[in-house]
Amino acid sequence: MPRRAPCLGVQNRRILLSYILIVYYLIYMKSTDWKPFYEHSLLLFQFLEQHSDKLFLENERTTLDYAEDGYGVYSTAQNSGYAKKLPVAPRFMHAVCRLHTAEDLHEFEALLQRYQSLYAQTMQQDLNEVRFPFIMPRLLDADIYQININSSKAFSSRALHPKDGPVCLQNWSYDADDYSSFEWAFENADAALAAMHAAGFPASLREAENRRHSLLCLDLDVATLCRQLSCAYLQHRIPTGTQYKVQLLYRNQDTVRDSLGVFVLRPEQSLDLYHAIPRKTRKDALYVDQHPDEVVLPIDVTGNYYQKHKQR
Repeated sequence: MPRRAPCLGVQNRRILLSYILIVYYLIYMKSTDWKPFYEHSLLLFQFLEQHSDKLFLENERTTLDYAEDGYGVYSTAQNSGYAKKLPVAPRFMHAVCRLHTAEDLHEFEALLQRYQSLYAQTMQQDLNEVRFPFIMPRLLDADIYQININSSKAFSSRALHPKDGPVCLQNWSYDADDYSSFEWAFENADAALAAMHAAGFPASLREAENRRHSLLCLDLDVATLCRQLSCAYLQHRIPTGTQYKVQLLYRNQDTVRDSLGVFVLRPEQSLDLYHAIPRKTRKDALYVDQHPDEVVLPIDVTGNYYQKHKQR
């Protein structure tokens, strides 16, 4: 009678699964090299900067060459290993530019085709199925005769419910092997905690770890604060910049509404471009300065917190 293979225990199965995942991750990361794409992306945007007239450029930006203007460049899982070694593109860019010559158009189309090919190759996806980055330049249709641009403030928003536990308002990193850095972090964290307690806010300090540093986190007890304020939950809003929307008017078809990315016009393509003056914030808007529902904290934090009285 053949012998049965020994049955793996739960712990051994977990170890085996972890090992398989680690091996898969290492193989994938080794085969996924973003450097050629990042280098070509910079080349494409530098070409546009040098060979086009900028008809519109978002207020916060000075050039399409993001090696010179790093506005909007944030660390991501993809660029974390490259950001300090070579320029990586921001996630968003808003511009309208017109190429100078027919030769520029021909070279731009070749550069754009290579950009798309490298991105699909790096993502290990089919060229016809991959979803390209928002920032990828886009050659507009020659039949567009007018572009209307509207801008407004953009925010990210998150509901903080009592059941979700404390939220970290601020953190201070330190090197566990460097007492002076710990002392600096502790003094700043302790001062912030004292200010919160003096203002009547339920807060505490918590030690945490990330990949590189030890942290002291200043936690706000959301459940206790909601009881104090008699509200259902808190809303945290963080300004993320400016949102740009456009109307593209075609000669022989309906107007198309779209988000403004990097729009490229052909040489001698004539059109009218209008940028509407942003509307003033209404006095009855939900989020305005010194709103009665804002939770004003005694320390500097990212964004604003508001009390909400209707359960979401």
